[in-house]
Amino acid sequence: MSARGPRWLLLTCAALLPACAALCFASGAASASGGKFVVYCVAESAAGLEATAEAAGIDTATALGALPDITASAVQPTAAVADQARWLSAGEVAPRIASATGADVVVLVGVTRCGLPAPYLLGNVAFFDSARGEIDLASPVRMVLDDPGALQRFSQALGAVAAAWARAWAFPRGEVIEVRPVAPRQEVRVRLDRALPPSERGYNAERLGPPLVAAATGEHFTAEGVALGRVELLNTEGDGLWLSLSDRVPLSRGARVRLLPADAASTTAPGGPTLVVTSRPWGAVTAVSDEVFGLTPARVPLPSDDAPLSAMHPLAMPWRRAVPAEARAAGLLVVPLQGADGMPPGVTGQSVVKAAVRIESDPSGSEVLIDGVPKGTTPVTLPDLSGAVDIVVRRAGYKTWTSRVVVDGPLSLRAQLQALCGTLRIVSAPPGAPVTLDGRKMGVTPLELTHVPVGEHEVSIAGNARTILVKADESLDVSAGGTVPTPRPATPAPAPVISPSPSPPVTPVEPAPVAVAPAVVAASAHAPFEIERLLWERQTTLASGGIYVALTRLRSGLSAVSVSIAPEQAGTLAALPDGFAVDFPEARIEAPVSWPKLGNALFSGVRLEPLADGKGLRVKFLVADGVSARMHESSRRDNLRFVLIPPTTAP
Repeated sequence: MSARGPRWLLLTCAALLPACAALCFASGAASASGGKFVVYCVAESAAGLEATAEAAGIDTATALGALPDITASAVQPTAAVADQARWLSAGEVAPRIASATGADVVVLVGVTRCGLPAPYLLGNVAFFDSARGEIDLASPVRMVLDDPGALQRFSQALGAVAAAWARAWAFPRGEVIEVRPVAPRQEVRVRLDRALPPSERGYNAERLGPPLVAAATGEHFTAEGVALGRVELLNTEGDGLWLSLSDRVPLSRGARVRLLPADAASTTAPGGPTLVVTSRPWGAVTAVSDEVFGLTPARVPLPSDDAPLSAMHPLAMPWRRAVPAEARAAGLLVVPLQGADGMPPGVTGQSVVKAAVRIESDPSGSEVLIDGVPKGTTPVTLPDLSGAVDIVVRRAGYKTWTSRVVVDGPLSLRAQLQALCGTLRIVSAPPGAPVTLDGRKMGVTPLELTHVPVGEHEVSIAGNARTILVKADESLDVSAGGTVPTPRPATPAPAPVISPSPSPPVTPVEPAPVAVAPAVVAASAHAPFEIERLLWERQTTLASGGIYVALTRLRSGLSAVSVSIAPEQAGTLAALPDGFAVDFPEARIEAPVSWPKLGNALFSGVRLEPLADGKGLRVKFLVADGVSARMHESSRRDNLRFVLIPPTTAP
């Protein structure tokens, strides 16, 4: 690939930068009721690629303009504006184009050429929705250069991608404001952000996550959707539209959804989790394990832990390293490009922009470090910062907050620190003992307290106080009462193993009592039940009391599910063809409740069902074929724990 990098094509605008007030567009049709689209193309400066990029821009605008109620045009920059604007991120460029042209949507087309295993063109398309302020990314287009017609097919394919997105764009998004479970479906009332166009074949829906926010580059990216399937339109009520859809993916108030025509291609990306990669300046060639996926911003397959991701831009030093854990978890990576002098691209020793940065935090009084150097405690204003800086805000008992920002003007940042927490499970014999934590009344035993801050706390059970130490992401079992729990035998009997069976045997669930000192972690004769990570949890209120279900990963590497019920009561364990269940004859539930767990190879969720005679509750755990479940010996009547045994290791 050429080292000269991206060139800007198809734009004649002197109004992209704040200092440029005059408009000088060569084209730009009047807006129609459907929307005005402006196409803007950037291409890597490889020999012969300029004509290809120009054709791609024109064909994309033509494909968009052929849609009903949409006008589209291509624009190109003057040399002076292109020289200034090339330092910006896509999220800074696109709003300027939208403001200068009055466009509803700015279409950013990136084109590059790759050489292995055979020469091919790669194009990625990004869409900036000026009303929503978000950038949406489409799947890339690849075209092998095997005949003269390949260039035309490539250009037309980019246009088809843009047209497919534009058809979906005409349909609204909304926020769920009310939910009515009517198993096996759910009815939701949604407040839409625009009118719903007619669709002869009906509608599908997707659930959208919160936008991915890149604070360092000023960009908001639309999260990938989760398909919800076919929806029925019921009726309007107030400012919302009632929809009926499957309860396979339960929705709650505040969830974001998108409606689409039933015959439209899904906007969800196939093939597993992905990562949005962006940069300032935009247009960096991005590759995972040396396979190129386009120019930033781009959506790429999420690399494995040790797979390198690289970004190359002619204005910056090459960048190549494994994706940090924080970026993997967020699904967003801002590549910190650096110039040859170690400064961000566009910043030189002769033209350094210095500005004040104010940093606040919740809670206040947290330590602030800039590039590893302590700079006081929040709130603090730091004058004369410049270029790219790494900001760390930390406080004992809280997760460290980090951010990398490029200082090109005054900034105000607020760090929302998350407390490090653990879990307390408190029991007594007999139950019903009052519990206080640090002097605050918390309820009566049996009791599970989540999100307890790390550190020392005073726990009082029936007036018997003691000091315990809570550690991050760990569970602690605390016991006290009028009688001493019966110790476990030295050699406990093997825990029962549940295997799917067509004729389910039924056995009573009466786990051995846990031998505990005043405050200990529950032990196991096989492997300690030590939680490494909480993967999933659900809870609900019953007619009397409540129930809590969790999926965890243990330090042993195995997964485990647990069910806690209050008030404490004995259950009956049953094997089923598609999993296993625990029946609680004293619990009541009015209607079935489904809690699916997506993306887990062993465990697919829980279903709460009333027993056939209406007297009792069945908690049904759904597991994959061949998976067995061993009840861990640390189980109690109010907290049953099951370790999931994969088929290859099941005894």
